[in-house]
Amino acid sequence: MLKLRIITAAILLPLTMLWLFFASSEQFAWLAIGLTLAAGWEWSAFCGMTKVMQRLAFTLVLAGLQVVNYLWLPASAVLILGLFWWCYALNAVRVYPEIPKSLQSPVSVALSGLLVLMACFTALLELRNIQSGAWWLLYAMSLVWVADTGAYFVGKRFGRRKLLVNVSPGKTIEGALGATVSASVLALIVMLSAVDERRILFVIVSLLVVWISILGDLAISMFKRRVGLKDSGRLLPGHGGLLDRIDSLTAALPLFALCVHFKIIVI
Repeated sequence: MLKLRIITAAILLPLTMLWLFFASSEQFAWLAIGLTLAAGWEWSAFCGMTKVMQRLAFTLVLAGLQVVNYLWLPASAVLILGLFWWCYALNAVRVYPEIPKSLQSPVSVALSGLLVLMACFTALLELRNIQSGAWWLLYAMSLVWVADTGAYFVGKRFGRRKLLVNVSPGKTIEGALGATVSASVLALIVMLSAVDERRILFVIVSLLVVWISILGDLAISMFKRRVGLKDSGRLLPGHGGLLDRIDSLTAALPLFALCVHFKIIVI
């Protein structure tokens, strides 16, 4: 399994770099829509949809909304709505396995998925379209990847106290601290080499991005656990589904993009 994960990652990494740095703006946007549609297909299973036509209908609705989002919706509004949803998700994850009434119906889970994926798509475009956008998008993604790596190794070596055992039994408080420390190192390196203004805010925002990325991971785990799924899909050999790989990014990227959009951090 580990060998298969490494092979898949070795293929995905250069493809991601090509997409970030060499796709035109339109190519980048349409590929981003494609990725969110693949994630939407997987999210439909969280709503209890088992028939192909049900899942296809959900994916087509998402496709239409993403096109409207791309062409007409104000980015700031979509990002703010997405952030509000993640604030609500924090409570849902905290009280699980008790399910808040607003997340008990398949319709509410479906609407949540539409909003999460629309906000993630918007964040991708917002960050890609700023000056040196591909590099800053890579930085935001790298924060999550470095945090995941730090959490894994620290949690494996020192993990004792469970973070939220009902949602994700493998995650520990020590792992979360490992994620914070490892991402802090990356944030400090980038701050010293590439950021001239509001340096302290830059580091604070970077840490907030890491912490909300942990929430993203936990929220997707909650939805999977709620319907008895181990993985969101089988798209990526050794990794599971696409949502299993981008769960943290769906929460992290909108927050980072929102802070850039409103110039809370200047990059």
